[in-house]
Order: sequence, then C-alpha cells, then structure tokens
Amino acid sequence: MGKALQRNLTLEERKLIEKYIKKGCSCCETAKIIGRSSSAVIREVKQFGGINYSAFEAQKYADERHKSRYEHLSKVHLKKDSSPSINTRLKNLEMQVEILFETIRGILNK
Repeated sequence: MGKALQRNLTLEERKLIEKYIKKGCSCCETAKIIGRSSSAVIREVKQFGGINYSAFEAQKYADERHKSRYEHLSKVHLKKDSSPSINTRLKNLEMQVEILFETIRGILNK
C-alpha cells in the first residue's frame, strides 16, 4: 500500500527545499530527496520566490492562511451553537401549547 496523502508541507520539509534549491538542485531532485511529489515542490518554490525561496516566509504565509481558515470555521460553529438550546425550544413549545389550549377552551366555553 502507498504512502498516506500528506497535504501540507512541514517547516522541516520547507527548510530542506530551501537548502537544496540554494545548492542548485532542481525541484524534481529536491522532491525525490524529501519524498514529495515534484509538482508540490515546484508549486511551493514558484509561489514563494524561486531561487530566493525562504522556508520561514513560506511557513509564515501557510500559518496565516491556516489560522484564518480555522477562525472562519470557529465563527461558523459559534453561529450554529448560538441558536436556542433544546430546553429553551421545549419551553417555548410548551408555552405555545398552553396558549392554544386556553384559546380553544375559551372558544368552547362561550
């Protein structure tokens, strides 16, 4: 069975990419050395400076991107949790039933 899919590069992998790019290795050679796909390494180097690639700058950008993604997810879950609780809903339903009962009784007693 093949390796598990690993989506995000780690800081250690980024440091290795930086090291080998500065030594003059190609992205494909670097990818083989670190055990990643060549397309992932090419995309990473292209996005973050080519020959002037900086592992720390790339990691900083990735951390910010993930942070904003998690903040967005937290806000979405908070909105879901801010709806009335089940107990509150039950109390509201009980009040509505009482009002209906009293209304029907009032109409029948007339």
